[in-house]
Amino acid sequence: MDFRVLGPVEAGSPATRLSPKPLLLLATLLCEANTRVGHHRLVEALWGARPPESAASSMRIYVSQVRQALRDDSRIVAERGGYRIRIDPGELDSHEFEELVRQAASADPATAGRLLGEALRLWRGPAFADLEHHGSLSATAVRLEELRVMATEQWVAAELGQGRHREILTELQTLVRAHPLRERLCGLLMLALYRSGRQAEALEAYARTGALLAEELGVDPGPELRRVYEGLLRGDEGVAADLGIPGSAAAPAAQSPVPVAPAVPRELPAPVPGFTGRQAALAALDRLLPGDGASPPMAISAIAGAVGVGKTALAVHWAHRVAGRFPDGQLYVNLRGYDRALPMRPLDALAGFLLALGVPRESIPGEVESAAARFRSVVAGRRILVLLDNAGSAEQVRPLLPGTPGCLVLVTSRDRLTGLLAREGASRVTLGVLSQDGARALLTEALGPSRVEAEPGATGELAELCGRLPLALRIATAYLFDHPGQTIADYVHTLRTGDPMTALAISGEPDAAVRAAFDLSYGTLDPAARRVFRLLGLVPCDDFDLRSAAVLAAMAEQEAAGAVDRLADAHLIEWHGAEGRGGRFGLHDLLRRYAGGLARQEDSDAERAAARRRLFTWTRETTSTEAPPYPGYTGCPRSTACRQWT
Repeated sequence: MDFRVLGPVEAGSPATRLSPKPLLLLATLLCEANTRVGHHRLVEALWGARPPESAASSMRIYVSQVRQALRDDSRIVAERGGYRIRIDPGELDSHEFEELVRQAASADPATAGRLLGEALRLWRGPAFADLEHHGSLSATAVRLEELRVMATEQWVAAELGQGRHREILTELQTLVRAHPLRERLCGLLMLALYRSGRQAEALEAYARTGALLAEELGVDPGPELRRVYEGLLRGDEGVAADLGIPGSAAAPAAQSPVPVAPAVPRELPAPVPGFTGRQAALAALDRLLPGDGASPPMAISAIAGAVGVGKTALAVHWAHRVAGRFPDGQLYVNLRGYDRALPMRPLDALAGFLLALGVPRESIPGEVESAAARFRSVVAGRRILVLLDNAGSAEQVRPLLPGTPGCLVLVTSRDRLTGLLAREGASRVTLGVLSQDGARALLTEALGPSRVEAEPGATGELAELCGRLPLALRIATAYLFDHPGQTIADYVHTLRTGDPMTALAISGEPDAAVRAAFDLSYGTLDPAARRVFRLLGLVPCDDFDLRSAAVLAAMAEQEAAGAVDRLADAHLIEWHGAEGRGGRFGLHDLLRRYAGGLARQEDSDAERAAARRRLFTWTRETTSTEAPPYPGYTGCPRSTACRQWT
């Protein structure tokens, strides 16, 4: 069976007729053919951020309808937590299109032109034409459309290389009108006009594009287009090499394959549905960009915070919001700085970037210094946004930084990345847990206003039990979505009387668990910092200073200071006001529960009892004097719980 998404979504011949919801379900599965698509992703695609209570049962009905329409129950396979559509080679037009484009990149000019023409004829209109307004499909549609334009540019270059400038001139003019900011298309049109004896019109095309770039983006034409203009003024057709025209002096037709056009990658992940709050952080990121729409200087912003606090969600949300300011592309990589697998090597990340930017695999250097230099050369003069997600250290980030104005780099990390601030002049945006209003807004977006308004008290308690941590809140809402008959109050009772660290997890998805996320940060600590962290979790208070931590762990203050600094770098503690030796800090509720659980696993009963006794004795002796143990100390706010220490 044939499946078609390069135009209206269709299946079979004649096309199978489906009502809107089943058709949208089919399209969403085809976006990730042969890959499991989770229930939550499908529900978000079908109903957005506010699904009905009947969403789960309705989705099963839609799956059944699609299977019936396809007359093949084995096409859509139910897998744990979602569904997968099985697509064989040659059945999906978007797969066939991408394969033809890939083959053309390494073919001789004549063959490349034929393959690209065949690929472009698969298009019947915009991708997902009848569903393009659905946000769940937009990222795939944009990627395919970008590849279509790139393939068109390569096809035009191949046709010009064969001397068919007059035959394609009308179509090329139409393409430039449709994509007026594509500088390469303008250059190809200029060359076709020049070869057709229309030099004045070629120069007018340059002037129009230059004026539009200045008006829309506040920039001048790039160096390649300027060289084409200057060359045609001199009557020098050698500028064809700058446009990747096979058969030019720099690329003899008999020997050289069709060059790949400068790629415009669009690699940003889909934004998190229902993103709310973080206005101060968004405003701080907005300040990285000039207010007049001009190209920014090379800027770096490090978004730091504890695990699960929403760093990636913020970075991706903002990156999508400003993507139009970076028309030469958006690069993304997960550096896996804290994953169970080995962190990504800078060389591997650079190789991915260079491939996305159109550099042939065989031309990518095998040493990190050379690859970094090649990357800086490729992006020089281009306006590109780079999102480096989940970085483990400044050293992992440095080779991935562009070297010229026009680019902007966002880095997310659980580390404070102080080295980037000191050496590269990066700015820092630090995220804490959500405010009470922010946590309620997230729950309202996910569960729907009616459900939250029906149980306002339970909703507030749920937010606090989750520590107002976005990861924990989204896991909680996922559970409640899967159990529409359970009240929020019932779920709150389950969390309060059980172990939230175990309950806040999604079955079958080990990465969607609060405990697993905390484990990754804890695993990066040295033994001294781990011990201090565990012992802090034994105390039912959230207000410590350096001396109290040193007493608790039976350490010298200097040793304890180093451990506390490392905990702060990993965002496993929160400072209350000023940082450093005179400051106070604590753990938010979920981290304290997690740390206490580790202490019960790793430290003996005697060790735990001794730590409690040391701190209790020190606190009692210190507070019996006139001076408090540190400025602002008011005693443990949980005096009832304090009696349980000894």
